[in-house]
Amino acid sequence: MIRVLVVDDEKLIRDGAARIIAGCIPGADMVVCGTPSEALAEVEKRPFDIAFLDVEMPGMNGVEL
Repeated sequence: MIRVLVVDDEKLIRDGAARIIAGCIPGADMVVCGTPSEALAEVEKRPFDIAFLDVEMPGMNGVEL
């Protein structure tokens, strides 16, 4: 099973990205987060195979994450 992490501070974008990814990778174990701090907490729990990160977010950006 592929583990996917989606992080975006805009709900519309992250929900849309999650729907597209779910259609492309059926059965993926997907975690969707609205902030980098939420994402870091999830990464501490388990590894991910793929991460889709928003580059521009308040505080910590996707590149720093």
